[in-house]
Amino acid sequence: TYTVQQLIDTETLALNVLSWDLSFGPSPADFLQYFAGQLEMDKEKQQGFVFQFADRLIQLSLYELPLFEQFDASLIAASAIFA
Repeated sequence: TYTVQQLIDTETLALNVLSWDLSFGPSPADFLQYFAGQLEMDKEKQQGFVFQFADRLIQLSLYELPLFEQFDASLIAASAIFA
């Protein structure tokens, strides 16, 4: 078994070796949750068709990342909601 510190050290080493930059901003999915709150959508509506459709559109945008990376995450989320 490994200690917690050994796991942390190994993860830190891996991140340093691979030069991972984990300082990215909020994703379109984060904004989708935020907008749902601003639109005062309750949990039932968030699980409804519009929210699921918007979430799926956001997921599909990941397949075309070179095209969509030029847009802000908030714009992608808003576009998915109102599509």
